[in-house]
This record gives sequence, C-alpha cells and structure tokens, in this order.
Amino acid sequence: SVSNQSNEYHKYFYILDNYLPIKLSNSPLDRAIDRRWFGWCHTAWHYQLQPLQYHSIYIPYLKYYYKTVNELSDDLYVSIYDIESQELLDYFNNPKTHEELEPYIYEMKQRLDTVELELKSHSNSIYLTGGTHMTYADLFVLTSLCLANQLGIKESLIEHPHIIRWKNNLLSDPVIFDSINSMILANVA
Repeated sequence: SVSNQSNEYHKYFYILDNYLPIKLSNSPLDRAIDRRWFGWCHTAWHYQLQPLQYHSIYIPYLKYYYKTVNELSDDLYVSIYDIESQELLDYFNNPKTHEELEPYIYEMKQRLDTVELELKSHSNSIYLTGGTHMTYADLFVLTSLCLANQLGIKESLIEHPHIIRWKNNLLSDPVIFDSINSMILANVA
C-alpha cells in the first residue's frame, strides 16, 4: 500500500541520514526524484527480487534443515500479521522451479532497461538523476542492481553500457562500496 511504502521510504531515509557515512542532497526536488526511484526499488524488491531470493537461496537452504512446513513454522514466530513469515511458509510449501522463476528474471531485466534509458538521458552526468551530486536514488537503485547481480541477473556491456559505467564509478568509492554492501547484507540477512 502507499502508506506502507511511505513508511519504508522514511525508514530508509532515517537509516541513510543517520548511519551511512555519505552526505547527500536534501533539496525538495532531489527528494521528489528519489521518492520516484524508491518506488521503483520497492516494487522491484517485492515483485522480482524477493521471490527470486527466497526461491533461489532461502528455500533450498531451509529445505535442507526442515523436512516439513510444521517444523519450520515451529521455529518461526508467525502471526497472521507477519506477512513475510507467511510468505516464507507459502514458498516453502510451494517452491518454484527455475522455469517458474523465468518471468521474475525477465521483469528484472526490463527494469535494467529502464535504468539504462534514464542514465543514457543524463549521459553528461555520472549520477542517475543527471545532477552534479549523488542522490538517494543512486544508492537505492545501485543496491537493487547489486542484489540482482547476486541473484544472477547481470548487465550486458552491449545492452547496458551506461549502467556499467555508472556502477563502476560509484562502486570505486570505498565509502559507497561499504555502504552498498551494508544495505545488501540488511536485505539478505
């Protein structure tokens, strides 16, 4: 829902503002653009990356240790309000095959094309939104793409040269590299 997305958006900004060693623009225009890209990342997470991550990483691992959904459920604190645990149990009961995950991969690759077009339209800038400084959008989208890379969805030098240039530029900064790794670990953990 919109209010949940808004709460997550503000939670991320709080974490970024207070814990990451990167100081970013706080202008209203940048925040509006960042909010658009946060929505992009939010839907990429829930509709492509999370199902891929659960079915590719979590479920095979959990099936190694738990033989039945009841065993898993006993070790999880699950309430009817805990949507993530409910989804996990559903995924455990109904794991997807590689073929069934193909639509998620295809949709995520389409998202890469969206980022490529945005970067191409601002090819005179090294940042996603075309400005002279990094914004939250750079961090959000870079984190999503790095997570997608971990799940096997990679950019092509031929199809996505602007993404590769942008990622290499941002990740060459050790502070950004460490921040992105922290954000990815928060999503994986």
